[in-house]
Amino acid sequence: MSTSADLRSVDPVPSNFEKAAELSNRKPGTNEPAPDAAKKPLPANNSWLYHLLTNTQKYSAFLFTAFLGLHATTVIVAPLFGMDAANKTLSFTRAIYHAPFAESILVYGAIVAHLLSGWGLRIRKMVHDYQKYGQLKTSKYISNISLTGMFFTPIIVGHIVVTRIVPLYVSGDSSYVSLDYIGHLVDHHRILGNFALIGIATITGLHVSAGLKKFLGVRSTWAKNVFKYGLYAYFAALLVSVVQYNRMGAAAGFVGDLYNQYIAVYMPF
Repeated sequence: MSTSADLRSVDPVPSNFEKAAELSNRKPGTNEPAPDAAKKPLPANNSWLYHLLTNTQKYSAFLFTAFLGLHATTVIVAPLFGMDAANKTLSFTRAIYHAPFAESILVYGAIVAHLLSGWGLRIRKMVHDYQKYGQLKTSKYISNISLTGMFFTPIIVGHIVVTRIVPLYVSGDSSYVSLDYIGHLVDHHRILGNFALIGIATITGLHVSAGLKKFLGVRSTWAKNVFKYGLYAYFAALLVSVVQYNRMGAAAGFVGDLYNQYIAVYMPF
C-alpha cells in the first residue's frame, strides 16, 4: 500500500510528448534530424526586399489602372453616346497617353514592373517555404486575382500586338487605328471578334477590381458593395458597347483595305 511519502505531484505532460517532439524535428519521410534551416520560421514581412516588391507591385498597378481608366472610358463608356463621340474621346485620350514617356511609363513600364515584382514575391515565398519545410509547398486553391492575372498577361500582350505592333509592321504607323478598327474586326469575324472583345474587357474588369480591393485594403461591407455595383455597371456598359461595335460594319476605302492587311497578319482566314 502506497504511503504519502511515495506520492509526489507531476506535470500533466503526455507520456509520448518527447517522442512527438523528436519526430517533428526530423526530415519528412526519413529518420534523419531536420537541418537547422528547416527549423527556422519564415522571416517577418518587414525586410527591405519584401517592402520593395510589394510597393512596386502596388504602385505599378495604380499607374497602369490610370491608363486603363482612360482606355475603358474611350472603348466602353464613350460608345454609349455614339461612335462619333467615342472616336473624339479616343483622339483626346490618345493625346494624353501618347505624350512623350507617358506610354512608356503608364503602359510598358507599369506592366513590366508589376509582373517582375509579382514573380519576385512568389519566388521569395517558394524559397522560404523550402527553407522551413524542406520541400516546396503546393496548393490546389488559386485566388481570383491570381487566376485572372494569369489570363490578363497574355491578353494585354495580344492587345499590344494587334493594335500597336502589327500596324507598325504593316504600314509603319498606328495612327489609323481607331474604334472603327474594332468594328471592322468584329465584322470580319463575328464569333472571334466578339469573343476577343468581351474576353479582354471581362478579364480586365475582374482583375483590376480584385487588385484594387486588395491594394486599397477594402474590408467594409459598404466599400465592397461599391466595387460590386461598379462592376455590374461596367459589364452593363460593355454589353451596350458590344452592340454598338456590331452595328458599325466594315470600314470602307483605303482605311478598310489597311485594316484588312492588319487582320491578315494575325487572323489569316
